Amino acid sequence: MSEIDYPESFDRLMDEAADLMEDGDLAAAVPLLEEAARLVPDDPEVWQRLGTVRFSIGEWDAAEAAYRRWWEIVPQNVLAFRAYANLLFRRGKPDESEAVALAWLGREPGDAYAMLMIANARYKREEAYDSWLAAAQEADPELFERMMTQAFDYARGSGPGEWTSLQAAEYLEIPETRVIERAAAGSLPRHYNPESETFTFSRSDIDRRAEVLERYGLEEVAENASGEVIEIDYATDVEDFEEGEEVRVLLQKCPHCGEWTAGPLGDRETYFCCGEAMDPFIELSGEVEVRGRVIRKAGGGRELADQVRQFSPEQRAELRELWEEEQDWLSRAEEMLRERPERKPR
Repeated sequence: MSEIDYPESFDRLMDEAADLMEDGDLAAAVPLLEEAARLVPDDPEVWQRLGTVRFSIGEWDAAEAAYRRWWEIVPQNVLAFRAYANLLFRRGKPDESEAVALAWLGREPGDAYAMLMIANARYKREEAYDSWLAAAQEADPELFERMMTQAFDYARGSGPGEWTSLQAAEYLEIPETRVIERAAAGSLPRHYNPESETFTFSRSDIDRRAEVLERYGLEEVAENASGEVIEIDYATDVEDFEEGEEVRVLLQKCPHCGEWTAGPLGDRETYFCCGEAMDPFIELSGEVEVRGRVIRKAGGGRELADQVRQFSPEQRAELRELWEEEQDWLSRAEEMLRERPERKPR
């Protein structure tokens, strides 16, 4: 790529747009980035930012065009390839996504990510895909396992599925809240209805995912059940654990702010910790898996939290002061509860 001439106003526009993006005002950043792109149409960073912002605010056509332009400028950039190919796939364009991945493999023949994108496109079209999965597993076993369990789209057809979240929970023998959380994170096949903002599920999709994972020797940790490992990757509280129980914690590190989180990093649109645009196909987070047993538990959990809300402003102020001084506010809260007069039935 030839040397680019940057006017002074370009840096100002990019800096102002970055400040707005950091403050969460993404829509306001768009005209600044568009002006910067008009001034320097061959700068890859401006198209990357435009694609990210457009994606985050749901302007899919504009995001696709920006990512395409980004990749055209820097066809050797792996993030540009992944952003463009994944957005095409998520927009229901598996043929175009596969074409982009094949073009990338012409440059990087051993790229497991591209192989998985091709496999997923062929899976969605109900075509042969096993050879691509086998090649990806051989090329990068760690990436293969992570994407097959967290990012591969096992849902086929346009939906809706024949099951509600409750029916899927009964079939999988896990809590309904866990089904919804896994669906939102993308680790459970689902069909999404944007009008009702609900998920539906298909037994064939769920069974197919289990069959594929078993075929490639990929195991998932058992859900919360007596005598089994408790997986702390979703909403849990003190009451959900007993001392001596075995637990597994998957810590994930945000690729933007570096914060570690136990459980989902975001809602597939933005990261919970910092609000940056999220796309697991583009930026795979760092992960650490920890297993062990509960040796102690403390805190009041949901029940105490509900009771604390009934305290007077003066009591809350006292508890806050203890908390700020790093003293034992919890024991004082429990003492306040014992001192509360019992309510007599009317």
